[in-house]
Amino acid sequence: MVVVEDTQRLIVKRVVKLKDYTSIKIGGRVSRFFIVNTEQDLSKLVKETGGLFYLLGKGSNILASDERLSKPVIKLGEEFDYIKRDFSLVEVGAATSFLKLVKYAVENELEGVENLVGIPASVGGMVCMNASSFGREISSVVERVRCMDKEGSISIVEKDEMKFAYRKSSFANRIILSVWFKFENGFNLKEKAKNFLKERRIRGDYDYPSCGCVFKNLPGGVFSGALIEGCGLKGVRKNNAAVSERHANFIVNLGGAGFKDVECLIKMIKEKVHEKYNVVLEEEIHRWT
Repeated sequence: MVVVEDTQRLIVKRVVKLKDYTSIKIGGRVSRFFIVNTEQDLSKLVKETGGLFYLLGKGSNILASDERLSKPVIKLGEEFDYIKRDFSLVEVGAATSFLKLVKYAVENELEGVENLVGIPASVGGMVCMNASSFGREISSVVERVRCMDKEGSISIVEKDEMKFAYRKSSFANRIILSVWFKFENGFNLKEKAKNFLKERRIRGDYDYPSCGCVFKNLPGGVFSGALIEGCGLKGVRKNNAAVSERHANFIVNLGGAGFKDVECLIKMIKEKVHEKYNVVLEEEIHRWT
Protein backbone atom coordinates (compact mmCIF):
# COMPACT_ATOMS: atom_id res chain seq x y z
CA MET A 1 0.00 0.00 0.00
CA VAL A 2 1.42 3.35 -1.06
CA VAL A 3 1.25 5.94 1.69
CA VAL A 4 2.14 9.51 0.78
CA GLU A 5 1.30 12.60 2.76
CA ASP A 6 -0.68 15.13 0.78
CA THR A 7 1.14 18.37 0.13
CA GLN A 8 0.08 21.47 -1.71
CA ARG A 9 1.98 20.25 -4.75
CA LEU A 10 1.02 16.57 -4.67
CA ILE A 11 -2.51 15.84 -5.88
CA VAL A 12 -3.95 12.45 -4.97
CA LYS A 13 -7.06 11.37 -6.88
CA ARG A 14 -9.17 8.39 -5.96
CA VAL A 15 -11.06 6.23 -8.44
CA VAL A 16 -10.03 7.89 -11.70
CA LYS A 17 -11.34 6.67 -15.06
CA LEU A 18 -8.39 6.16 -17.40
CA LYS A 19 -10.55 6.59 -20.49
CA ASP A 20 -10.65 10.28 -19.58
CA TYR A 21 -6.86 10.43 -19.97
CA THR A 22 -6.16 8.26 -23.04
CA SER A 23 -6.43 9.46 -26.63
CA ILE A 24 -8.42 6.37 -27.67
CA LYS A 25 -10.87 6.97 -24.79
CA ILE A 26 -10.53 3.44 -23.40
CA GLY A 27 -9.48 2.45 -19.89
CA GLY A 28 -10.86 1.32 -16.57
CA ARG A 29 -10.62 2.70 -13.07
CA VAL A 30 -7.46 3.53 -11.15
CA SER A 31 -7.71 3.74 -7.38
CA ARG A 32 -4.35 5.47 -6.91
CA PHE A 33 -3.68 8.37 -9.27
CA PHE A 34 -0.98 10.91 -8.42
CA ILE A 35 -0.27 14.26 -10.06
CA VAL A 36 3.24 15.22 -8.96
CA ASN A 37 4.69 18.72 -9.05
CA THR A 38 8.05 18.32 -7.31
CA GLU A 39 10.99 16.03 -7.83
CA GLN A 40 11.01 15.34 -4.08
CA ASP A 41 7.45 13.97 -4.11
CA LEU A 42 8.14 12.05 -7.30
CA SER A 43 11.23 10.41 -5.82
CA LYS A 44 9.28 9.48 -2.69
CA LEU A 45 6.49 7.91 -4.74
CA VAL A 46 8.90 5.98 -6.93
CA LYS A 47 10.64 4.53 -3.88
CA GLU A 48 7.42 3.65 -2.07
CA THR A 49 5.95 1.88 -5.10
CA GLY A 50 9.18 -0.09 -5.60
CA GLY A 51 9.25 1.23 -9.17
CA LEU A 52 5.95 -0.54 -9.94
CA PHE A 53 3.73 2.14 -11.46
CA TYR A 54 2.49 3.50 -14.78
CA LEU A 55 3.75 6.89 -15.95
CA LEU A 56 1.13 8.88 -17.84
CA GLY A 57 1.90 11.63 -20.33
CA LYS A 58 -0.73 12.62 -22.89
CA GLY A 59 -1.95 9.02 -23.18
CA SER A 60 -1.57 8.95 -26.95
CA ASN A 61 -0.05 5.48 -27.38
CA ILE A 62 -1.65 3.63 -24.45
CA LEU A 63 -4.23 0.85 -24.62
CA ALA A 64 -5.47 0.42 -21.06
CA SER A 65 -7.54 -2.45 -19.71
CA ASP A 66 -11.20 -1.89 -18.88
CA GLU A 67 -10.55 -3.62 -15.55
CA ARG A 68 -9.32 -1.78 -12.48
CA LEU A 69 -5.53 -1.38 -12.55
CA SER A 70 -3.61 -2.63 -9.55
CA LYS A 71 -0.59 -0.40 -10.17
CA PRO A 72 -0.76 3.29 -9.30
CA VAL A 73 -0.57 5.88 -12.09
CA ILE A 74 1.78 8.85 -11.83
CA LYS A 75 1.40 11.96 -13.94
CA LEU A 76 3.82 14.91 -13.96
CA GLY A 77 2.02 18.14 -13.13
CA GLU A 78 2.24 21.78 -14.18
CA GLU A 79 5.61 22.36 -12.47
CA PHE A 80 7.09 20.11 -15.17
CA ASP A 81 5.44 22.17 -17.92
CA TYR A 82 7.77 24.96 -19.01
CA ILE A 83 10.09 26.24 -21.75
CA LYS A 84 13.28 28.15 -20.93
CA ARG A 85 15.86 29.42 -23.38
CA ASP A 86 19.48 29.50 -22.30
CA PHE A 87 21.65 30.87 -25.11
CA SER A 88 22.01 28.04 -27.65
CA LEU A 89 19.90 25.52 -25.73
CA VAL A 90 16.18 25.37 -24.93
CA GLU A 91 15.21 23.54 -21.75
CA VAL A 92 11.73 22.02 -21.76
CA GLY A 93 9.85 20.28 -18.94
CA ALA A 94 8.82 16.71 -19.64
CA ALA A 95 5.10 17.39 -19.09
CA THR A 96 5.09 20.18 -21.69
CA SER A 97 2.76 19.55 -24.59
CA PHE A 98 4.77 18.87 -27.73
CA LEU A 99 2.44 21.22 -29.60
CA LYS A 100 3.52 24.00 -27.22
CA LEU A 101 7.17 23.31 -28.01
CA VAL A 102 6.55 23.30 -31.77
CA LYS A 103 4.75 26.65 -31.54
CA TYR A 104 7.62 28.12 -29.53
CA ALA A 105 10.25 26.83 -31.94
CA VAL A 106 8.38 28.00 -35.03
CA GLU A 107 7.71 31.46 -33.61
CA ASN A 108 11.41 31.84 -32.73
CA GLU A 109 12.67 30.45 -36.06
CA LEU A 110 14.28 27.43 -34.40
CA GLU A 111 14.48 24.51 -36.81
CA GLY A 112 14.24 20.87 -35.80
CA VAL A 113 10.74 19.87 -34.63
CA GLU A 114 8.43 21.30 -37.29
CA ASN A 115 8.36 17.92 -39.10
CA LEU A 116 6.74 16.34 -36.04
CA VAL A 117 3.92 18.87 -35.65
CA GLY A 118 0.57 17.35 -34.78
CA ILE A 119 1.76 14.43 -32.67
CA PRO A 120 -0.43 14.57 -29.52
CA ALA A 121 2.19 13.77 -26.91
CA SER A 122 4.23 15.26 -24.09
CA VAL A 123 7.87 16.21 -24.63
CA GLY A 124 8.99 13.45 -22.26
CA GLY A 125 7.00 10.85 -24.14
CA MET A 126 8.27 12.03 -27.51
CA VAL A 127 11.90 11.67 -26.43
CA CYS A 128 11.38 8.37 -24.63
CA MET A 129 9.94 6.74 -27.77
CA ASN A 130 12.19 8.72 -30.14
CA ALA A 131 9.20 9.89 -32.16
CA SER A 132 9.78 10.54 -35.84
CA SER A 133 7.88 11.94 -38.78
CA PHE A 134 8.56 13.03 -42.34
CA GLY A 135 12.18 11.91 -42.21
CA ARG A 136 13.21 13.44 -38.89
CA GLU A 137 13.63 11.87 -35.43
CA ILE A 138 13.31 14.01 -32.33
CA SER A 139 16.64 12.60 -31.10
CA SER A 140 18.39 14.68 -33.78
CA VAL A 141 17.88 17.81 -31.65
CA VAL A 142 18.15 16.35 -28.13
CA GLU A 143 21.30 17.55 -26.38
CA ARG A 144 20.80 16.68 -22.70
CA VAL A 145 18.20 14.93 -20.53
CA ARG A 146 17.51 15.13 -16.81
CA CYS A 147 15.88 11.94 -15.58
CA MET A 148 15.03 9.80 -12.57
CA ASP A 149 15.59 6.05 -12.28
CA LYS A 150 13.24 3.53 -10.65
CA GLU A 151 15.09 3.96 -7.35
CA GLY A 152 14.28 7.67 -7.26
CA SER A 153 17.81 8.91 -8.07
CA ILE A 154 18.26 11.84 -10.48
CA SER A 155 20.96 12.14 -13.14
CA ILE A 156 21.77 14.22 -16.21
CA VAL A 157 22.53 12.32 -19.39
CA GLU A 158 24.58 14.02 -22.11
CA LYS A 159 24.12 13.42 -25.82
CA ASP A 160 27.05 11.02 -26.21
CA GLU A 161 25.64 8.84 -23.41
CA MET A 162 22.20 8.41 -24.99
CA LYS A 163 21.08 5.59 -27.23
CA PHE A 164 18.31 6.00 -29.77
CA ALA A 165 16.82 3.69 -32.38
CA TYR A 166 13.56 3.49 -34.29
CA ARG A 167 10.82 4.02 -31.67
CA LYS A 168 13.31 3.27 -28.89
CA SER A 169 15.62 5.06 -26.49
CA SER A 170 17.76 4.34 -23.46
CA PHE A 171 15.16 6.14 -21.30
CA ALA A 172 12.58 3.36 -21.39
CA ASN A 173 13.08 2.49 -17.72
CA ARG A 174 13.59 6.02 -16.49
CA ILE A 175 11.37 9.04 -15.92
CA ILE A 176 12.34 12.00 -18.08
CA LEU A 177 12.09 15.24 -16.07
CA SER A 178 13.37 17.77 -18.59
CA VAL A 179 15.07 17.91 -21.97
CA TRP A 180 17.55 20.37 -23.45
CA PHE A 181 17.21 20.85 -27.20
CA LYS A 182 19.77 22.31 -29.55
CA PHE A 183 18.16 23.89 -32.59
CA GLU A 184 19.54 25.43 -35.75
CA ASN A 185 18.31 28.78 -37.01
CA GLY A 186 15.60 28.25 -39.58
CA PHE A 187 13.39 30.22 -41.92
CA ASN A 188 9.82 30.03 -43.19
CA LEU A 189 9.09 27.52 -40.42
CA LYS A 190 5.44 28.51 -39.98
CA GLU A 191 4.70 27.60 -43.57
CA LYS A 192 6.68 24.36 -43.30
CA ALA A 193 4.87 23.33 -40.10
CA LYS A 194 1.53 24.20 -41.68
CA ASN A 195 2.30 21.96 -44.66
CA PHE A 196 3.49 19.06 -42.49
CA LEU A 197 0.34 19.32 -40.36
CA LYS A 198 -1.86 19.38 -43.45
CA GLU A 199 -0.13 16.28 -44.81
CA ARG A 200 -0.50 14.49 -41.47
CA ARG A 201 -4.23 15.17 -41.39
CA ILE A 202 -4.60 13.89 -44.94
CA ARG A 203 -2.72 10.67 -44.22
CA GLY A 204 -4.11 9.88 -40.79
CA ASP A 205 -7.56 9.47 -39.26
CA TYR A 206 -8.37 12.09 -36.66
CA ASP A 207 -12.15 11.96 -36.87
CA TYR A 208 -12.35 9.38 -34.06
CA PRO A 209 -10.32 8.64 -30.91
CA SER A 210 -7.32 6.38 -31.50
CA CYS A 211 -3.79 5.57 -30.32
CA GLY A 212 -2.36 6.76 -33.64
CA CYS A 213 -0.34 4.11 -35.45
CA VAL A 214 -0.72 0.75 -33.74
CA PHE A 215 2.24 -1.03 -35.40
CA LYS A 216 5.80 -0.04 -36.14
CA ASN A 217 6.86 0.22 -39.77
CA LEU A 218 9.31 -2.35 -41.10
CA PRO A 219 12.93 -1.87 -42.19
CA GLY A 220 13.47 -0.87 -45.79
CA GLY A 221 10.61 1.61 -45.92
CA VAL A 222 7.83 -0.97 -45.70
CA PHE A 223 4.73 0.61 -44.13
CA SER A 224 2.63 -1.56 -41.84
CA GLY A 225 -0.48 0.28 -42.97
CA ALA A 226 0.12 -0.82 -46.56
CA LEU A 227 0.39 -4.47 -45.48
CA ILE A 228 -2.80 -4.23 -43.44
CA GLU A 229 -4.62 -2.58 -46.33
CA GLY A 230 -3.26 -5.28 -48.66
CA CYS A 231 -5.04 -7.86 -46.51
CA GLY A 232 -8.34 -6.09 -47.12
CA LEU A 233 -8.79 -5.14 -43.46
CA LYS A 234 -9.77 -1.49 -43.79
CA GLY A 235 -13.12 -0.96 -42.15
CA VAL A 236 -13.17 -4.31 -40.32
CA ARG A 237 -14.96 -3.94 -36.99
CA LYS A 238 -15.17 -5.61 -33.62
CA ASN A 239 -18.18 -4.05 -31.92
CA ASN A 240 -17.38 -0.31 -31.89
CA ALA A 241 -13.65 -0.62 -32.61
CA ALA A 242 -12.64 -0.51 -36.27
CA VAL A 243 -9.64 -0.56 -38.56
CA SER A 244 -9.71 2.94 -40.02
CA GLU A 245 -11.01 3.39 -43.56
CA ARG A 246 -8.51 6.23 -44.03
CA HIS A 247 -5.33 4.76 -42.51
CA ALA A 248 -5.12 1.01 -41.97
CA ASN A 249 -2.55 1.34 -39.18
CA PHE A 250 -5.11 3.22 -37.06
CA ILE A 251 -7.69 1.42 -34.94
CA VAL A 252 -10.43 3.89 -34.05
CA ASN A 253 -13.02 4.04 -31.29
CA LEU A 254 -16.37 4.66 -32.95
CA GLY A 255 -17.96 5.18 -29.56
CA GLY A 256 -17.94 2.92 -26.52
CA ALA A 257 -15.29 0.49 -27.77
CA GLY A 258 -13.46 -1.55 -25.15
CA PHE A 259 -9.99 -2.92 -24.55
CA LYS A 260 -10.90 -6.44 -25.70
CA ASP A 261 -12.43 -5.09 -28.94
CA VAL A 262 -9.17 -3.39 -29.90
CA GLU A 263 -7.13 -6.37 -28.73
CA CYS A 264 -9.21 -8.66 -30.96
CA LEU A 265 -8.54 -6.47 -34.01
CA ILE A 266 -4.81 -6.36 -33.25
CA LYS A 267 -4.70 -10.16 -33.04
CA MET A 268 -6.60 -10.47 -36.33
CA ILE A 269 -4.32 -8.01 -38.11
CA LYS A 270 -1.19 -9.81 -36.94
CA GLU A 271 -2.52 -13.17 -38.09
CA LYS A 272 -3.68 -11.96 -41.52
CA VAL A 273 -0.46 -10.05 -42.26
CA HIS A 274 1.68 -13.00 -41.19
CA GLU A 275 -0.41 -15.39 -43.26
CA LYS A 276 -0.18 -13.27 -46.42
CA TYR A 277 3.27 -11.68 -46.17
CA ASN A 278 5.11 -13.89 -43.64
CA VAL A 279 5.75 -10.74 -41.62
CA VAL A 280 5.36 -10.38 -37.84
CA LEU A 281 4.11 -6.91 -36.99
CA GLU A 282 5.49 -5.29 -33.86
CA GLU A 283 3.21 -3.11 -31.79
CA GLU A 284 4.03 0.54 -31.21
CA ILE A 285 1.43 1.01 -28.49
CA HIS A 286 1.80 0.08 -24.82
CA ARG A 287 -0.72 -2.06 -22.99
CA TRP A 288 -1.68 -1.29 -19.41
CA THR A 289 -3.29 -4.31 -17.76
